[in-house]
Amino acid sequence: MLVRFYAVAREIAGVDELPLEVSNLPELSGQLGARFGERMTRLVDAASFLHNGARYRAEDPLPLSGDDVVDLLPPFAGG
Repeated sequence: MLVRFYAVAREIAGVDELPLEVSNLPELSGQLGARFGERMTRLVDAASFLHNGARYRAEDPLPLSGDDVVDLLPPFAGG
């Protein structure tokens, strides 16, 4: 599957996108924290994930497969 990064998530990861092998969203969240450190872990906990037009949280048990694309959307400031 492919995860795409935006805004501060892109800054932390240092890339626009990253292919990963995971089976669900909590596993993806854990791998991102393990790979990119505490700052990414905190971001993932506050972020939304966009998959097929629907928003999810890091702990949602969304199954993922090899051809899925997930966008990591950090919280945005403003009103």
